[in-house]
Amino acid sequence: MRRLRGWIVRFGGLFNKQRKDRELEEEIESHIQMHIEDNLRLGMSAEEARRQALIKLGGIESTKEAYRDQRGLPVLESLLQDIRYGARMLRKNPGFTAVAVLTLAICIGANLAIFAVMDAILVRSLPLPRSDRLVVIHNAYPASGVERGQATISDYFERRGSIDALESLSMFQEGPCIVGEKDAARWIQAAAITPEFFQTLGITLVKGATFTDAEMNYGGHDLVAIITDQFWRDNFGADSNVIGRTFKVNGLPIRVIGVLPAGFRYLSSKAQTYHPLSHSRETRDLARYAARAREHDGQMVARLRAGRTLSEAQAQLNVVNSRRLAQDPLSGNLKAAGYRPWVESLRTAHVSSVKSIVLLVQVGALFLLLLGGINLAGLLLIRASGRTKEMAIRQALGAGRGRLACEILTETTVLSLVGGVGGVLLAVIGIRLAVSLGINALPLGADIVFDSRTGLAAILASVAVGVGIGLPILWLHLRGSTNLSLQTETRGATTSHGVQRLRHGLIVTQIAAACVLLYGAGLLGVSLKRTLDQSPGFKPEQVMTGDLMLPWQSYQGDSARAAFVFRLLDQLRALPGVSHTAVSSALPFTKGGSKPSGILPEGLAPTPGGSPRVHYISTVTSDYGRAMGIPLLKGRFIEDADSRNDAPRVAVIDEALARMYWPSGDAIGQRFCTDPSVFNPQSAYTVVGIVGSVKQQELAETAKLGAVYLPYTGSSYFQVIARTPVSANAMGATLQNVVRQLDAGLPLADFKPMQRRIDDSLVTRRSPAILAAVFAGVALLLAGIGVYGVLAYAVSQRRREVAVRMACGATPSLIGRQFLTLGAKLLVLGIALGTFGAWTAGRSMQSFLVEIPPFHIFTSVATLFAISLVTLLAALLPARRATQIHPMEALRHE
Repeated sequence: MRRLRGWIVRFGGLFNKQRKDRELEEEIESHIQMHIEDNLRLGMSAEEARRQALIKLGGIESTKEAYRDQRGLPVLESLLQDIRYGARMLRKNPGFTAVAVLTLAICIGANLAIFAVMDAILVRSLPLPRSDRLVVIHNAYPASGVERGQATISDYFERRGSIDALESLSMFQEGPCIVGEKDAARWIQAAAITPEFFQTLGITLVKGATFTDAEMNYGGHDLVAIITDQFWRDNFGADSNVIGRTFKVNGLPIRVIGVLPAGFRYLSSKAQTYHPLSHSRETRDLARYAARAREHDGQMVARLRAGRTLSEAQAQLNVVNSRRLAQDPLSGNLKAAGYRPWVESLRTAHVSSVKSIVLLVQVGALFLLLLGGINLAGLLLIRASGRTKEMAIRQALGAGRGRLACEILTETTVLSLVGGVGGVLLAVIGIRLAVSLGINALPLGADIVFDSRTGLAAILASVAVGVGIGLPILWLHLRGSTNLSLQTETRGATTSHGVQRLRHGLIVTQIAAACVLLYGAGLLGVSLKRTLDQSPGFKPEQVMTGDLMLPWQSYQGDSARAAFVFRLLDQLRALPGVSHTAVSSALPFTKGGSKPSGILPEGLAPTPGGSPRVHYISTVTSDYGRAMGIPLLKGRFIEDADSRNDAPRVAVIDEALARMYWPSGDAIGQRFCTDPSVFNPQSAYTVVGIVGSVKQQELAETAKLGAVYLPYTGSSYFQVIARTPVSANAMGATLQNVVRQLDAGLPLADFKPMQRRIDDSLVTRRSPAILAAVFAGVALLLAGIGVYGVLAYAVSQRRREVAVRMACGATPSLIGRQFLTLGAKLLVLGIALGTFGAWTAGRSMQSFLVEIPPFHIFTSVATLFAISLVTLLAALLPARRATQIHPMEALRHE
């Protein structure tokens, strides 16, 4: 305790120093007067009495210093003194300081903005209790190209309680629903879950209780829901007696049995209500490939027991799976598909699709920071060269190297911290820019904020950059003996070769880093352009789309739903400006798109050990191909008559599927079943048309799985398509009015042009390309500044030499070529190093590129041209200045 009080007193001694110094002087003076009086009484003269008093007291200044050391913290005082000195030095050179701060602000700000994205998506713990123990169980079918397939309801009942390494296991399935009645009806996202879901996540309801197993069965019970805190406030006015109250979902009354805590959200889900994953008992026993079982596919979420590992859970899951395969009638098909269930952490599974691209952008930002640091280090070296003699004199007068090192690093760190403050401001703007580019649509992207973690990263990055750019300055001032520095750093002398090599090395590294960034940005840009040039397989121009859902309570049975759809289409066809309109159960480039599923053509038996094929299957009305602009290659499109119950079962397939099963070109008239386990003539479809292949998920997809279009017979969820030149806003209002006239309780959702759906699918390609282009532009500018600074300093340093040479007959063109040659040498070395780095970057980026090799000739040439142009222009200005040196004026000045 005494030691703590002593430190507190010492810390307090840092404040009110002037008052304490005055008090110390008064106290010392009082002691001197007391000794003088004693000496005067001994008979000494006044002058001798004072002299003897001072001798007896000792050195006054040393006494003051000792007292100050005792009352304060010398290390901290020295640091504060260095900070004040560094601030004064920066104020003395406002132009240089402004350039340095701006450079650091841009580089640090870019890194902070990307770090906030990476932290939210890849690093920060999920907002769930003990989230490190949450896992996902996937069903993988590698031979069919499915690595993270969803689980079925039968998997859930089979695995629940059978894997000891899991504390609990649940399922989650999200989809849209209609809430409210009549004109107040609106679309929201809802989730279907099993009873253990919230227990698995570690979430406790603030009101009510969760579901029971009985409530998962169809019929024989009330329909129930657990609602979010926001839904409770918006729809029930935060009524404390909400348990037991009802609201309408898809036309059915739903009873509230629980309320979730405020702020709860499951990962990137936007679900506002949670319902039991209802199913019939017979569904549990259906094989995994049966269509009715696939309707209940979902994400299987589990929690590991404390102390258990993923490998333990995987081993036990393999045992359960082996037992299941021994009993499954479709085990041969599953084995042929390479079926295996596997366990993965919840975070890894959720962000797997964007992890690589986020890391790529962060690496690009770090390259930019490295380049900015090198640029600033080079400029600081130039600035520090003028102070070499000063530092040598200070060392000769007794200043220790440690003291000088502390002063230099403090100055560069102060500069970096000021740049970091600017970087924080730019990072906030950058995060908003990233959100405007659609980055919040990425998994966990809604959690991207500038928080304390990003602020800590800003401090650490600023200090690291400050120390990093200070190290070359330390090397310059402390590399040799003081005498040598005093002898060589005289007026008109040239800098040592070691310093020159260091400066030139920094420039070479800067050019190389700029090459890598510029080449990477070029690859991403070319890849994005090639992606945009890809045809989706249809004509999205003037195609408007919107989502509709028909509640089961109001539209029971396929015939009732089909009747509504055909009435709607009749109304839409009568609208002025609408040339074609149709309905599809699985529109391309939508989240609710078609799930790949298998078919079995007539006469084709599955090959033992062969890879089962899966295809996109959707139901459509007539005119779908014309509304979407899908080319008809052979036969005919689906027609209205094909949707009648008594009509022959027909289908239209795309050319990829036709080549897959009937390569000889005789697909028309062939038959197939949508159940890949057995061919049933009664449920077989006859191919009546072949259309062009359509991209389903993104423009860059290369795997052509093949597509099947069946006549619409009454699905409850579908998209409406209309080809019209009318604007999206006007057409959206018109379409909503038409729907409301037919049924006032049906809201239209997600109405947008088809082209916008395609654009939204490009966010993971467009955003990195834009950010990389910005990084590359800044890198090119910094490289130019670096080359200009080094050569401009070389010209000023060799001004006397140039003047003497010109006085002796050297021509201005010769002098200019000399400095241009130096710039060209640095450029060649930088390009050589940068070319290797660019090739390495191209290889590491292959998974992000579309039809582009690691070494792309056009991008390489463009990169070399851009970096050469900027470097040579930066070298031309100092070289021109060297040619304009007047010998007499330069020598007179020297």
